[in-house]
Formats: sequence, structure tokens, C-alpha cells
Amino acid sequence: MAPEPISGNDFRFLQQVLRQTCGLVVPEERREQAAEVVRNRMAELELTHFRQYRCLLESCCGPDERMVLAGRLAVGETYFFRHPSQWRVLQRCVFPWIAAQRDNTTDRRLRLWSAGCSTGEEAYTLAIVARQAFPEDGRWQIEVIGTDISEPAIAAAKKAYFSERSFRGVPEGLRTAYFEATSDGRQRPIKEARQLVRFECLNLLDGSPPCRDIDVVFCRNVLIYFAPEDARRVVAKMSQCLRSGGYLFLGQSERLERWSNDFATIRVGDTFFYKKLPGSAGPLDSGSRGAGRVRCGASGVLRRSSERHPRSQGQPADSSTRDPLSRTAAPSSTAGKRRRLSVGDRQGPPEPRGRAANPGPQEQSPEVESLRTQAMAHLCAEDLQAAAEALEDLLRLVPEDTQALLGRALLKAGEGDCEEAVR
Repeated sequence: MAPEPISGNDFRFLQQVLRQTCGLVVPEERREQAAEVVRNRMAELELTHFRQYRCLLESCCGPDERMVLAGRLAVGETYFFRHPSQWRVLQRCVFPWIAAQRDNTTDRRLRLWSAGCSTGEEAYTLAIVARQAFPEDGRWQIEVIGTDISEPAIAAAKKAYFSERSFRGVPEGLRTAYFEATSDGRQRPIKEARQLVRFECLNLLDGSPPCRDIDVVFCRNVLIYFAPEDARRVVAKMSQCLRSGGYLFLGQSERLERWSNDFATIRVGDTFFYKKLPGSAGPLDSGSRGAGRVRCGASGVLRRSSERHPRSQGQPADSSTRDPLSRTAAPSSTAGKRRRLSVGDRQGPPEPRGRAANPGPQEQSPEVESLRTQAMAHLCAEDLQAAAEALEDLLRLVPEDTQALLGRALLKAGEGDCEEAVR
């Protein structure tokens, strides 16, 4: 006998249970999807009436069953190298900054967390990109942690067998280099990549972070499933487990400003990412400090904006059809006027750190930190006009900022104006 339909009261009960269990918000538009998941689960358990399933959810075995239900509703779309522009920024900007920051230290541990990893494609992509950026020479210890609320998803991630659906848009060269065919026609990451990754079940709302001193967190298209207050709690946990100056990547439709004031917002091309501010580790409060992003109008007056830093009109955006790890930068509108800096094949400018020669009162503000990091990111991406604009805005705020002065000198050298660069 088929399970009975789910009533409106039954759906509201499910909404309440899932919100209390793991912070998962199931809106009205997902009602039919939730009902289908519940009907399938009831059929597996040979239950015909929802009241039977409700009794199970409220029983001593309820917590386990609630996690099973939440896991089935939370599993989203995933595949290798999804949103290629984010992987380019990670490889070409963030990893070089991390390497430069630790150049004079003995710290060679790189910790990366894929939060809400589903069946593991994102976590293995992190391992592959990290291995490309930090070749296996014994100097760097790479650790990738993948977590998800769904036990079946984690079990699949550990097995690491993937169908063709997981490889949409992945260039053939990457597939050949980092994946191996299996006897049943599927593919899996090579052993060298699998050894870098470990997986565990984790409820982001109530569970403890998998470790401390994390360098980069990918939590893409996860926070959209949480109510605002629960999302703030999750982001606060991520902030606490990130190193000072660590980086956070969210989904393309997610914006961190509504959930936390612990980060500076950086945008390179069409890609947002976030840098943890020094001394920050807590949820959003009622203070005036927020995740800063600024832009400069025609008058040169700085103001807050929901837009990214201005760059030249007509510059093409990153294309998701290109090689996600290509070192070919998007063409700049100044390409015909300036000699391009060959930063694409070098380590790139160091990650912004330290204090300016004559620090001003705004130096540690989110606006200043955002501009400083954003200018260096544009230099790494060889977007010279956007880099010049960000550097000029930064120097208006902090005239003696050493990173801005160095960046402007690099631009002048690239133009062939060596005298101005030295000055």
C-alpha cells in the first residue's frame, strides 16, 4: 500500500523538526519535494501513515531518523571544478598569498575545509588544485576535510567512484592527469589526491568544527538553506576555526555581509571571496563595523556599495567554459596600452599583511583591508586597470600604505616608466 499524502499540518511539523535539528529551512516552494522524500522514506520503512513516521521522529530513535531526513533534503547539485572562476582565484591569488606569508616560517601545513561537501567532488577538487599549487616535494603537508550532514553522501565520498555526470566541463587534460578509470566505467581521483582528503559527518549548526587553524573554507550553496540567525551561528564557527587572514568562499548567490562582520569582501572579475580580518571571531553584532566593500565614484569620494570595485567597461567576464585552472588571464582593456606584467607564471605579489609606514586610523577597517587585498588580487589576475583604481583608492585612505606603493610601482614598471616606479 502506498504511503498517504502529506497534509499541510504534516509539512509544518516537518519544517519545525528540521529547523530544530540542523537549522535546515524548507520553504513552501519545496513542499512537494519534501513530501516526495518523506514518501520514499516511509516506503523504505514500510510505513503507510504519516502518523507512524511522526511517532518515529519523536521517539528515542528520532534524532538518527531526523538526520537521515535532513541529509536527503540537503543534498544538492555538485560536480568537479564547479564555478571555475573560483578555482582560478584560489590557485592564482589565494595559494600564492599563503605561500608568501609563510616563506620565512617553518609552518608548511595547508588545511582546507569543504563544508557541505555532498558526495565529495568539491573536496577532491580542493585536493587537486592544492597539489598543483604545492607540488609534492615534502615541504607542504596538505590536509583536506570534507563534511556533510548526510551519511549516505559521506559514504559515497569515501568510496570515490564517480559517473560522467560529475565531470561536466572538466577539461580532458585534467581528467587524464588526476582521474583513473574503473572496471565499471566510472572514474575516481588518483590515489595521490584521495590520500589528501578525509570525510566525516557533521551538523554545521550544532557540531564542532573539524579542526582549527584552517586556511581556506569552501561553503558553497549551503547557507541559503539556513535561517539568518542560524547562518550567523554557522559563519561564526567558521570564523573561529579559520586562521587570522584565512579565506572563505561561498556560493555565487550568497553574500556574507548579512551574516558576519568578521571578513573583508574581495572581488576579482565576477568572483567574490572573503578574508578574515585580524582579531575577529564572532557573530554579527549591532556595531557599525561590517564586512567592508567600497567603490569610488567619478568624484573620487569613497562610499559603501553592493557593487564590486569598478573596472573597465566592456571587459569580458570569466567564462565557465574555459579550463578552470587556466593561467590565461581575462584580457584587460589596457592591453594595447601597457606591457602586461608576467605575474601569471610567478608566485605573484605577497598576500597583504603588516602595517603601513605611517598607519592611519582607518588602516585596519574592513574597507581598507578589502581594497588592499583586492588590489593585490587584480595584480595577480593581470587586470591592471582595476588594480590601478583599487590602489589609488587605497592610497587616498592610507597615503603611505607600503603594499599600495609597491603595487603602484609594479604597474609603473609594467608601463616602462622605471623612473616613476623607483620614485
